[in-house]
Amino acid sequence: MYLFESLNQLIQNYLPEDQIKRLQQAYLVARDAHEGQTRSSGEPYITHPVAVACILAEMKLDYETLMAALLHDVIEDTPATYQDMEQLFGKALQSW
Repeated sequence: MYLFESLNQLIQNYLPEDQIKRLQQAYLVARDAHEGQTRSSGEPYITHPVAVACILAEMKLDYETLMAALLHDVIEDTPATYQDMEQLFGKALQSW
């Protein structure tokens, strides 16, 4: 969860608690889905989606956009499907 803290610090002042909890859930799903994957630098892969989400949070974008940032490679690079994500996150995915 330590990586989520960097994002959490950025969103605490502008997103409601229920949306922060949904983002925390998205982070955990992405972290678990990317477990064992690394970037070319050797860092855990999850550092990339968190970094993207942090950039977008600095622009104070909505939580659906931040959720998309956290989950954007889950469907591409793991066995998870869009339907799996839809079951977990429902209406938040409608804008994807």
